[in-house]
Amino acid sequence: MLILLGDQMLDQNPSTAAPLFEEWKVNPTERSDIVYKHLNMLQTTMDKYDVMGKEIRNWTITLWTATLIAGLIQNANEYVLNTLIYLSIIIPFLMGTYDGIFKFFRTDYHKKRNNLMKHYLDNSFERNDFEFPDYEGKNLLWEGLKCFNPFSTHYFHVSFIYIILIASSIIIAWFHHCQH
Repeated sequence: MLILLGDQMLDQNPSTAAPLFEEWKVNPTERSDIVYKHLNMLQTTMDKYDVMGKEIRNWTITLWTATLIAGLIQNANEYVLNTLIYLSIIIPFLMGTYDGIFKFFRTDYHKKRNNLMKHYLDNSFERNDFEFPDYEGKNLLWEGLKCFNPFSTHYFHVSFIYIILIASSIIIAWFHHCQH
Protein backbone atom coordinates (compact mmCIF):
# COMPACT_ATOMS: atom_id res chain seq x y z
CA MET A 1 0.00 0.00 0.00
CA LEU A 2 1.43 3.37 -0.99
CA ILE A 3 1.15 6.26 1.40
CA LEU A 4 2.14 9.85 0.68
CA LEU A 5 4.43 11.29 3.36
CA GLY A 6 5.44 14.81 2.46
CA ASP A 7 7.08 14.46 -0.94
CA GLN A 8 7.91 10.77 -0.44
CA MET A 9 5.94 7.63 -1.17
CA LEU A 10 6.21 4.97 1.54
CA ASP A 11 5.17 1.36 1.32
CA GLN A 12 3.48 0.62 4.65
CA ASN A 13 1.93 -2.47 6.14
CA PRO A 14 -1.60 -1.58 7.35
CA SER A 15 -1.68 -4.41 9.89
CA THR A 16 0.71 -2.76 12.36
CA ALA A 17 -0.99 -1.14 15.33
CA ALA A 18 1.56 1.60 16.17
CA PRO A 19 0.30 5.18 15.81
CA LEU A 20 1.07 6.58 12.41
CA PHE A 21 3.42 9.47 13.14
CA GLU A 22 5.09 7.82 16.12
CA GLU A 23 6.01 4.92 13.86
CA TRP A 24 7.56 7.33 11.36
CA LYS A 25 9.34 9.29 14.13
CA VAL A 26 7.84 12.60 13.01
CA ASN A 27 7.84 15.63 15.26
CA PRO A 28 4.79 17.96 15.46
CA THR A 29 6.31 20.59 13.15
CA GLU A 30 7.06 18.02 10.46
CA ARG A 31 3.61 16.53 11.00
CA SER A 32 2.00 19.90 10.26
CA ASP A 33 4.11 20.28 7.13
CA ILE A 34 3.18 16.79 5.95
CA VAL A 35 -0.51 17.36 6.56
CA TYR A 36 -0.34 20.77 4.85
CA LYS A 37 1.36 19.28 1.77
CA HIS A 38 -1.13 16.44 1.61
CA LEU A 39 -4.10 18.81 2.01
CA ASN A 40 -2.63 21.01 -0.70
CA MET A 41 -2.29 18.00 -3.01
CA LEU A 42 -5.88 16.95 -2.34
CA GLN A 43 -7.20 20.49 -2.93
CA THR A 44 -5.18 20.84 -6.15
CA THR A 45 -6.64 17.56 -7.40
CA MET A 46 -10.17 18.69 -6.51
CA ASP A 47 -9.59 21.99 -8.32
CA LYS A 48 -8.48 20.10 -11.44
CA TYR A 49 -11.67 18.05 -11.38
CA ASP A 50 -13.70 21.26 -11.02
CA VAL A 51 -11.99 22.74 -14.09
CA MET A 52 -12.52 19.53 -16.07
CA GLY A 53 -16.21 19.51 -15.11
CA LYS A 54 -16.64 23.10 -16.29
CA GLU A 55 -14.89 22.28 -19.56
CA ILE A 56 -17.15 19.26 -20.08
CA ARG A 57 -20.24 21.43 -19.52
CA ASN A 58 -18.92 24.11 -21.91
CA TRP A 59 -18.22 21.55 -24.62
CA THR A 60 -21.61 19.94 -24.08
CA ILE A 61 -23.42 23.21 -24.64
CA THR A 62 -21.26 23.96 -27.68
CA LEU A 63 -21.82 20.54 -29.28
CA TRP A 64 -25.52 20.51 -28.38
CA THR A 65 -26.07 23.94 -29.91
CA ALA A 66 -24.08 23.07 -33.04
CA THR A 67 -25.94 19.81 -33.69
CA LEU A 68 -29.31 21.37 -33.00
CA ILE A 69 -28.69 24.37 -35.23
CA ALA A 70 -27.25 22.16 -37.98
CA GLY A 71 -30.31 19.93 -37.68
CA LEU A 72 -32.77 22.79 -37.80
CA ILE A 73 -31.22 24.57 -40.79
CA GLN A 74 -30.77 21.33 -42.72
CA ASN A 75 -33.54 21.36 -45.34
CA ALA A 76 -32.21 18.91 -47.90
CA ASN A 77 -32.38 15.54 -46.21
CA GLU A 78 -34.92 14.46 -43.59
CA TYR A 79 -32.68 11.58 -42.45
CA VAL A 80 -29.76 13.93 -41.69
CA LEU A 81 -32.12 16.30 -39.92
CA ASN A 82 -33.51 13.56 -37.68
CA THR A 83 -30.03 12.17 -36.99
CA LEU A 84 -28.75 15.56 -35.86
CA ILE A 85 -31.77 16.21 -33.67
CA TYR A 86 -31.43 12.79 -32.01
CA LEU A 87 -27.70 13.39 -31.65
CA SER A 88 -28.58 16.54 -29.70
CA ILE A 89 -30.34 14.21 -27.23
CA ILE A 90 -27.45 11.74 -26.98
CA ILE A 91 -24.64 14.29 -26.53
CA PRO A 92 -25.86 15.70 -23.18
CA PHE A 93 -26.52 12.20 -21.87
CA LEU A 94 -23.01 10.97 -22.68
CA MET A 95 -21.27 14.14 -21.54
CA GLY A 96 -23.38 14.21 -18.35
CA THR A 97 -22.27 10.67 -17.57
CA TYR A 98 -18.66 11.69 -18.17
CA ASP A 99 -19.12 14.73 -15.91
CA GLY A 100 -20.70 12.49 -13.26
CA ILE A 101 -17.59 10.29 -13.23
CA PHE A 102 -15.41 13.33 -12.57
CA LYS A 103 -17.84 14.46 -9.86
CA PHE A 104 -17.47 11.02 -8.26
CA PHE A 105 -13.66 11.37 -8.26
CA ARG A 106 -13.87 14.89 -6.84
CA THR A 107 -16.27 13.79 -4.12
CA ASP A 108 -13.90 11.01 -3.10
CA TYR A 109 -11.01 13.47 -2.75
CA HIS A 110 -13.30 15.86 -0.87
CA LYS A 111 -14.13 13.12 1.67
CA LYS A 112 -10.43 12.32 2.09
CA ARG A 113 -9.63 16.00 2.67
CA ASN A 114 -12.38 16.38 5.27
CA ASN A 115 -11.30 13.19 7.08
CA LEU A 116 -7.69 14.35 7.14
CA MET A 117 -8.69 17.74 8.55
CA LYS A 118 -10.88 16.11 11.19
CA HIS A 119 -8.13 13.70 12.21
CA TYR A 120 -5.55 16.50 12.23
CA LEU A 121 -7.68 18.59 14.57
CA ASP A 122 -8.39 15.57 16.77
CA ASN A 123 -4.74 14.42 16.55
CA SER A 124 -6.02 10.94 15.67
CA PHE A 125 -4.56 10.09 12.28
CA GLU A 126 -5.40 6.89 10.45
CA ARG A 127 -3.40 5.16 7.77
CA ASN A 128 -6.02 5.66 5.09
CA ASP A 129 -5.79 9.44 5.59
CA PHE A 130 -2.66 9.37 3.45
CA GLU A 131 -3.62 6.72 0.90
CA PHE A 132 -4.58 7.50 -2.64
CA PRO A 133 -8.16 6.59 -3.57
CA ASP A 134 -8.52 3.08 -4.95
CA TYR A 135 -11.05 2.67 -7.77
CA GLU A 136 -10.28 -0.95 -8.55
CA GLY A 137 -13.46 -2.96 -8.77
CA LYS A 138 -15.69 0.13 -8.99
CA ASN A 139 -18.04 0.48 -11.91
CA LEU A 140 -17.18 4.02 -13.00
CA LEU A 141 -19.91 4.08 -15.65
CA TRP A 142 -22.50 3.37 -12.96
CA GLU A 143 -20.99 6.10 -10.77
CA GLY A 144 -21.30 8.52 -13.70
CA LEU A 145 -24.92 7.54 -14.34
CA LYS A 146 -25.81 8.22 -10.70
CA CYS A 147 -25.72 11.93 -11.49
CA PHE A 148 -29.03 11.51 -13.35
CA ASN A 149 -30.78 10.23 -10.23
CA PRO A 150 -33.27 12.95 -9.29
CA PHE A 151 -33.42 11.65 -5.72
CA SER A 152 -29.68 12.09 -5.16
CA THR A 153 -29.16 15.59 -3.84
CA HIS A 154 -25.40 15.12 -3.97
CA TYR A 155 -25.10 14.58 -7.73
CA PHE A 156 -28.31 16.03 -9.12
CA HIS A 157 -27.00 19.60 -9.38
CA VAL A 158 -24.36 18.27 -11.80
CA SER A 159 -26.93 16.75 -14.13
CA PHE A 160 -29.45 19.58 -14.03
CA ILE A 161 -28.06 21.30 -17.12
CA TYR A 162 -27.88 18.00 -19.01
CA ILE A 163 -31.48 17.19 -18.15
CA ILE A 164 -32.56 20.62 -19.41
CA LEU A 165 -30.67 20.10 -22.69
CA ILE A 166 -32.10 16.62 -23.17
CA ALA A 167 -35.65 17.82 -22.43
CA SER A 168 -35.22 20.77 -24.81
CA SER A 169 -34.03 18.45 -27.57
CA ILE A 170 -36.97 16.11 -27.04
CA ILE A 171 -39.42 19.02 -27.18
CA ILE A 172 -37.80 20.39 -30.34
CA ALA A 173 -37.83 16.93 -31.93
CA TRP A 174 -41.50 16.50 -31.00
CA PHE A 175 -42.44 19.89 -32.50
CA HIS A 176 -40.43 19.12 -35.62
CA HIS A 177 -42.18 15.78 -36.14
CA CYS A 178 -45.59 17.34 -35.49
CA GLN A 179 -44.96 19.80 -38.32
CA HIS A 180 -44.17 17.04 -40.82
